Amino acid sequence: MDKAILDYIADHLHASWLNGIMKFFTLFGELGIFGLTCGILCLIFKKYRKVGFSILICMAIGFLVGNLFLKNIIARERPCVTFDYLTYYIKCPNEYSMPSGHTLHSFIPVFLFFYFKKWKIGIPTLIIASLIAFSRMYFAVHYPSDILVGILLAFFLSTIVWLILTKVPKLKQIFLYKE
Repeated sequence: MDKAILDYIADHLHASWLNGIMKFFTLFGELGIFGLTCGILCLIFKKYRKVGFSILICMAIGFLVGNLFLKNIIARERPCVTFDYLTYYIKCPNEYSMPSGHTLHSFIPVFLFFYFKKWKIGIPTLIIASLIAFSRMYFAVHYPSDILVGILLAFFLSTIVWLILTKVPKLKQIFLYKE
């Protein structure tokens, strides 16, 4: 199924005018730039500080769990390594494929914006995160299942961080969360 989706994208969705746009989104997700930007910008504005703090904590945990632990335990080769006949427009990364770190770190802010009921910023964030995730399949550096696991891991970690920071009494005091 993973391969069939990548083949469909390569055969039907690639266009020269789209390459630059997808490259922008894939670079925006590089090193967690999009997620870190969301977290840091939120810290600037008082009404978003709790969200920003949550994003940055969750991204640090996501890096440890997703990028350092799971990628090396699962050790899945990237599609750009396995299927060298596909056309690539970016350099094939050296590290393993699953889960997609770009997707993980782009969807963490999405879930946390929604948990904190910041809909006006959460919806555009969802669109950008989705484009970042799609760009990884567009360039055949991730399988669709890598993307799915990245989204699920972002959901799981965001949920845990949000619950701990807003529901555990002692941490709630430190976090200064007020209903």
